[in-house]
Amino acid sequence: MQEHKLLKTMRISTLTVVLLSVFFSVNAQEYKIDFTVNNLQAKEAYLGYHFGDKQYVKDTAEVNAGKVIFQGEGPLEGGIYFLYTPDGKYFEFLVDEQNFSLETDTTNFVENMQVEGSENNEIFFNYQRFLGSRSKLSKELSEKMQNVSEADKEKITAQLKEINTEVEQYQEKIIKEHSDKLVAKIIKATKNIDIPEAPEGMDEQAAKTYQYNYYKQHYFDNIDFSDVRLLRTPILHGKLLEYVDKLTPQHPDSIAKSARYVIDKAKADPEVFRYVLVTYSNKYETSNIMGMENVFVDLARRYYLSGQATWADSTLKANIAKRVMELSPNLVGEKARNFYLIDTTLQNPVVLYDQPDPYLVVYFYDPECGHCKKTTPVLHEEYVSTLKDKGVEVMAVNIKNDVKKWKDFIKKHDLSGWINAADPDYRDNFRAYYNIVTTPRIFVLDKNKEIIAKGIGVEQIAEFVDHHKKTKENQP
Repeated sequence: MQEHKLLKTMRISTLTVVLLSVFFSVNAQEYKIDFTVNNLQAKEAYLGYHFGDKQYVKDTAEVNAGKVIFQGEGPLEGGIYFLYTPDGKYFEFLVDEQNFSLETDTTNFVENMQVEGSENNEIFFNYQRFLGSRSKLSKELSEKMQNVSEADKEKITAQLKEINTEVEQYQEKIIKEHSDKLVAKIIKATKNIDIPEAPEGMDEQAAKTYQYNYYKQHYFDNIDFSDVRLLRTPILHGKLLEYVDKLTPQHPDSIAKSARYVIDKAKADPEVFRYVLVTYSNKYETSNIMGMENVFVDLARRYYLSGQATWADSTLKANIAKRVMELSPNLVGEKARNFYLIDTTLQNPVVLYDQPDPYLVVYFYDPECGHCKKTTPVLHEEYVSTLKDKGVEVMAVNIKNDVKKWKDFIKKHDLSGWINAADPDYRDNFRAYYNIVTTPRIFVLDKNKEIIAKGIGVEQIAEFVDHHKKTKENQP
């Protein structure tokens, strides 16, 4: 049967379009899932599934007196699926077996669920019912604790701990007795990592660092990267992001190191490897956070351009190579490419590396660009009133070749005091080195001509310079 459009839209990048194609294989085996949902009023129902952080519709079927049958070529890939109707009825179940039936009631899908032909779902719904009962009891005890004596609070606390122990024991029982089943892999993947107490003798900060390092080192202990079924759950994707967003210092070098660590673990399965690599590459290729494109370039060189991403065809690799070539010369943390321009006399050279100031803002603009017409005078005012006194020089570079329009623009806005430069004869290749696709484009360089910021707004320059100075002063 034909795939349907997404329930949620996906952000497109160089890599996104290549991610899903591998996961839609078809062979002679069929799937058949029979649903009976008492009191279901909808006339149509959808069979959907998770894939990463998105949800997709696989199939549609008519509803006849609460009965729905989804049947087609398969097998369905294992994972967490769901039944969904236009009036908002929704419940999840597991797909691993290809032929089974579920019967329930709209008053409470989980509590009333009856399963035939799927041991995964029998365990899954029994587990959900158990969690529901334990959660209800925990809530009642927590509410009761608000208005009792200290002695009773201790008793309730002990009861809550006992409930947690029961849940953990229930989980461990499933994991041990059904280790290869999808339901066990999912339950294990959702378990928290037990963090040991820090060794005796450590001060508070050292103890926190010890526990943080332990948690990060063991974060993926409960994830089976060799099991492709976890791709069709929201669990793996969430952990991939949490690891780089919350457990890793937000510096491009640190993030690239963490991403490489996870990607290499994902090589346990070719499809999981592909998913993890594309997820991280896409995240940092499209990031709006300054410097994060460094991570994309690192991953692209290491995995795509080295040939490790064996599934990448020549077109994809060519596109990635082109993108890396565009980004590499102007990455934050890299030395800026030197360039040789001229000033408004059309005689005096303007050389980037000849500028001696502690900070240099290189401002690429087009005199006919609407946004540049608004931004350039603001930057000049900021230069005169604030930046110059902070040791910041500005080099305003006209990227076009019409000298008259350039000089008229300078005269109209009285852009004196800073460095005006241009390349009317297109003798320098700075437009490619600095990836001047849109204008205005701002780069901030330090005295060594290292790119320390780019893509920031005019109003952010002074604050950034102050922060950079303070950071340098505090460095050992």
